[in-house]
Amino acid sequence: MKKFIKNLFVFLVIFITLLLLGMRYIGTKNIVIKSYYYKNNLPEDVKNFNILYFGDINYSYTFLMKDLDELKNKINYLEPDIIIFGGNLLTNKLNSKEEEKLINKLKEINSKHVKYYIKGVNDIEESKDILDKAGFIELDSSKEI
Repeated sequence: MKKFIKNLFVFLVIFITLLLLGMRYIGTKNIVIKSYYYKNNLPEDVKNFNILYFGDINYSYTFLMKDLDELKNKINYLEPDIIIFGGNLLTNKLNSKEEEKLINKLKEINSKHVKYYIKGVNDIEESKDILDKAGFIELDSSKEI
C-alpha cells in the first residue's frame, strides 16, 4: 500500500508539472482567430469594416521573434482596416538590439487605416516607446482620436 501511494504521488507530481509546463510554453503559442459579425443598423461606409484585436504578447517571456513573425503574417493575411493591440507587450526590459528588432517587426504589421494600442496592466514604460516607434497610436481617455 505504501508503494502504491508513493507511485501515485510521483505520478501526480510529474503530471501536474507537465500540465503546468504545457500551459506555460505551449498554450501561450496558439494564435486563435475568431470572427464576429455585426449586421444591425450599420452605416454603409462601415458595413465591411474589419477591426483586428490582439494582445498579451509578453515578448521575450513566452513569445519570441519567430512567434511574432507568425502573428504578423496571419494579421497581414487578414488585411484589417484597423488594428488594436490590447497591451502587455513587455514585462522585462530588452537590450537595444532586441528592442530595435521588435520595433521593426511591429512596423511590418499592416492595417489599411490605423494601428492603436492600449497600455497593459503589466507593461513596462519601454512598451509605450516601442509601440509609438512602430507606428501604433495610444488610446487613452484623455486623448482625442
